[in-house]
Amino acid sequence: MKMSKTMCVCVCLVGLTQLVWSQQLDRQNARGIPGYLDPKTGTFTTRVQTPEAEKAKPLSASWYWGTFNINIAATLTTPVPSGAIVTCSATVDEIDDTNGSYYEQASAVATAGGSKCDMSIPYAWDLSNASTDQVIVSYTIAIDESITVGTTTTIVKIRQTEYNPPYITGVPTGVTTLNFGARL
Repeated sequence: MKMSKTMCVCVCLVGLTQLVWSQQLDRQNARGIPGYLDPKTGTFTTRVQTPEAEKAKPLSASWYWGTFNINIAATLTTPVPSGAIVTCSATVDEIDDTNGSYYEQASAVATAGGSKCDMSIPYAWDLSNASTDQVIVSYTIAIDESITVGTTTTIVKIRQTEYNPPYITGVPTGVTTLNFGARL
């Protein structure tokens, strides 16, 4: 019995060392943390930005800002279990060949019995080709349920559907309201 415990401990240690080695595997080619902390505003962006990319920005760029109001009207074909909630999330990506890209997102809990989600996504983007840039909007509707085991609570998605409407050419300014439908 003592030998099997010793073998089990050795196998576990070998397995754990594989995790450590894989973390250190490509340190020479690493480019830093997967994100960018803007020292001016104090906001963290999940995109990797290099100093070279900042220097390469053309001087003719202008700031475009506004808000995307995303309204989702859902048709629920799946029964929502007692205690579960319907949630929505939306992302707005802006693709600019010169300055890189921007990514914004929002989430909300559905109202009206799970059939209505309203989200507001503010943005401020430094762009040089706003009239030809593309804005990609995608949204997701899901039924989430919390499950508690002991002292740990986990959110489990019972069902989820993602939608990718056609791209928007040209970056709008001000308030842009987008109304979408969803079936879950």
